[in-house]
Amino acid sequence: MKNRIISLDLSRGFTVLFIAPIHAMLLFSIPSIRETWIGTIFRFIAEVPGAQLFMVLMGLSFYLKTRNRFRKVIPKIFILLFTGYLLNFLKFTLPILLGILPKQLITELEISPGIEGVIQSLLIGDIFHFAGIALVVLLALSLVFKNHILPFTFGILICFASPLFWDITSSNPLNNYLLALVGGKPPLVFFPLLPWLAYPLTGYVLGYFIKDGCSVQSFMPMGIIFIVIGSLTIQYFLSCTDISFYRTCPGHCMIHIGIVIVWLGIWEWFATRIKCNLFFELLKYLSRHITLLYIIQWLVIFFLLPFLGYQKLGKAWAIVVCVLIEINVLVLVFAFNEMWKRRKEV
Repeated sequence: MKNRIISLDLSRGFTVLFIAPIHAMLLFSIPSIRETWIGTIFRFIAEVPGAQLFMVLMGLSFYLKTRNRFRKVIPKIFILLFTGYLLNFLKFTLPILLGILPKQLITELEISPGIEGVIQSLLIGDIFHFAGIALVVLLALSLVFKNHILPFTFGILICFASPLFWDITSSNPLNNYLLALVGGKPPLVFFPLLPWLAYPLTGYVLGYFIKDGCSVQSFMPMGIIFIVIGSLTIQYFLSCTDISFYRTCPGHCMIHIGIVIVWLGIWEWFATRIKCNLFFELLKYLSRHITLLYIIQWLVIFFLLPFLGYQKLGKAWAIVVCVLIEINVLVLVFAFNEMWKRRKEV
């Protein structure tokens, strides 16, 4: 059990390690950098076992730690939603009010001028909003269904049915916004509930088997099967248009699920065969402080945008900036965490 839990921390921590440089490259470097070798590596880490991995582990953690603990889950839901809107205010709304957000970025985010744009920037759906809503669904499922089969079936159905619920609108502004959180697309919503809910549901089911004594490595054949079925689905059965990293067709969704399962198995293999070392300790530390790092890296990046410009840097300067931002973010995370620990001790 010990190695298995360590492996989950290692897999998440490895991806967390690249969050700041990946986002820095996306916002500071010229778009052509994404096609270079470093851009390809960053894109693989971010888009293959990246955010999908975090969502699978969220569902897994929910099953192992907080399932059916109503009083513990409800506050967490509100904290996630509050954090999402607060981060929107700090990285979008406040810079707009101060007039320092680059105009090109404002255009790409389709933010209107005036008060309407201020409200738009505050309501952008991001990963915290998705996580909060997903926890509501996981809590409801855990209270209604007492086995793993129905959540698993629900997850598969989401993979295939999600396109049917994309871009549904309403004449009521509130309903319209809620529908956007369910099936919208960037720049209004970056992590719509459909199809992203399939990932925490996958983690929920994995948590059931892990609690029953299964190892993560034993899931690897199932992960490979998901990859094969997803590939065949794209090739011969179902494909869809208007897809992206945030909006995947059924086949791509299943491929991502399969890759995350295999990725977790690979890290368990590392955890059982390699002695604990400083790099592993760093990954475990980052895994435990993912939320803090995510918030700090965005604030650092958006604070630097007025000075470095939006998508202006060439390859050499982009690499330098990515490295410096990574170092600064890690130092700030450590300093903030140590300060918080000392305050609690007092």
